[in-house]
Amino acid sequence: MAQEAQVLVVANLGPASDELLSALRARAAEGPARFNLVVPATPHVRGVPDAAAPGIAAGEQQAEEYLEEALERLRSAGLEVEGNVGDAEPLASIEDAVNLGHFDEVIISGRSGPVSRTLRTDLASKAKHATGLRVRYAEELI
Repeated sequence: MAQEAQVLVVANLGPASDELLSALRARAAEGPARFNLVVPATPHVRGVPDAAAPGIAAGEQQAEEYLEEALERLRSAGLEVEGNVGDAEPLASIEDAVNLGHFDEVIISGRSGPVSRTLRTDLASKAKHATGLRVRYAEELI
């Protein structure tokens, strides 16, 4: 029997998306897994991160709302998942989680749309370098 993998999932804006649910189901199909969902407390305006957004407190409140929705949806789908709000910077969220817990891999779920492939690749490479763990994007699992 395979040992249960501890998977860190970092989801920025809309973590309860169909894509994330599909990705975590696909990961669970690879072998036993327990997920820890971290939602960065990045402030958003109309769903788009913005440096001029109302501040960290607003980002934390938005992240808490997304987290509650995501945990309910993912658990109702039968996935073993815990979660918390992380730092506003996604890489810092990853580093903090890995420093505080044990994980075997990282799955990053971000907004789809006009996100630069260079920025996405940069986050994944930085996360891999910082943690030494396997890092994938949720879309790679679907």
